[in-house]
Amino acid sequence: MNRLKELARRQEALAEKMKELQNQIAQAKTDEEKEELDNQLKRLQEEQEQLLRDVDDLKEKMETSENQATMAEVVAAKAMKTVNLAKPVPVLLLYWTAQPTPDGQVLFRNDIYGRDPPTLAALNSDFTLPR
Repeated sequence: MNRLKELARRQEALAEKMKELQNQIAQAKTDEEKEELDNQLKRLQEEQEQLLRDVDDLKEKMETSENQATMAEVVAAKAMKTVNLAKPVPVLLLYWTAQPTPDGQVLFRNDIYGRDPPTLAALNSDFTLPR
């Protein structure tokens, strides 16, 4: 997954550079300047083509029968599996027992985890900034 993220970041950066070069080409005043910018743009396009080949290679590796078999085993086991990540991933969990509807009403749900009382107590308490 890290490799895929890296490729996505590279693609984003390339697209931005290409856009900038295209704007510079449109504003170029001399033929020499346009030609140099065109050459730079061609090099970026070649780099983008290589990047797409890298993405295709990565996709092929992810879709190998070995990887597919491993994933199928994990899914078939229907059991919790702990996977240690090399880099922490931030997670935001939302638990709503009251939700506004588009027509301005409020939809209430049962508080099956008992989170509302401590939340209400915290909201009703005096707030002081931590020191």
